[in-house]
Amino acid sequence: MAPEQSVSQLVPWMDYGICDVSIHDEIAGIKYSKLDALNSFLLGQTQITNLLYKSYSTWKLDLLTLIPTRVLNSFYKSDEEWPITFQKSGNLVLVDILDPKILAHWIKINSSIRYLCIPISLTPEYETDSAHACSLIIDNALNEIYFFDPNGETGYFGSQISSDPIDKLFEYYFKDFELDYTYVPNLTIKMYELNRNFSSFLMANSGNCMILSIMIPHFLSLTQNEISMGISKLGELGDTELAELINGYSIGIGRHVLAT
Repeated sequence: MAPEQSVSQLVPWMDYGICDVSIHDEIAGIKYSKLDALNSFLLGQTQITNLLYKSYSTWKLDLLTLIPTRVLNSFYKSDEEWPITFQKSGNLVLVDILDPKILAHWIKINSSIRYLCIPISLTPEYETDSAHACSLIIDNALNEIYFFDPNGETGYFGSQISSDPIDKLFEYYFKDFELDYTYVPNLTIKMYELNRNFSSFLMANSGNCMILSIMIPHFLSLTQNEISMGISKLGELGDTELAELINGYSIGIGRHVLAT
């Protein structure tokens, strides 16, 4: 099954050629303000960087107890810093995230759009220049919010953790959310590893998490599928088909990024 037969809505966004290192690095190393503009272009959502008021808070998550605590309120970040970042340090995870009231305001002004996406950066312990890209995906039709990791199950915290700390953090964060939205730790989403090893297909592997974090919300927006169905359509592709799709989409999006 060729990619165009099962995910035809993405075909117009694909281009021919090989996603070489220069294109791949341009996407993987994209500055946040440019990524924010790209998501706005693809999904129609308001740019977070264009909000007049953007305050953030810091949360601390203890990996031993899996109990999140809000430790810092109302600070500001530059437009080049991601709106949600996880940084691991020992048994603690520090999370900088948009203040819930700001996020609720942003969702309200984009309520006519079914799928919204907020990029997430997971930074390994003691590193600042190597991060894993994921997405917070908001479904305005179902009033549900999901965490999407291109790797499927998140291995960021180590295999010894029985429950997903990211789910725990977001469940707590959205517990008293002013909008009637539910955070869904959807197991179907975690069944599929889309960020596979494609080294035998000549395309670069490092950084595919970024292109997948852009492509998945875009695909959902184009198809209006529920998130589980959309991810399963891509997850059920064979390695060759998925590699062709990621390669072609990377070139198409990469050329757009380079042109802006």
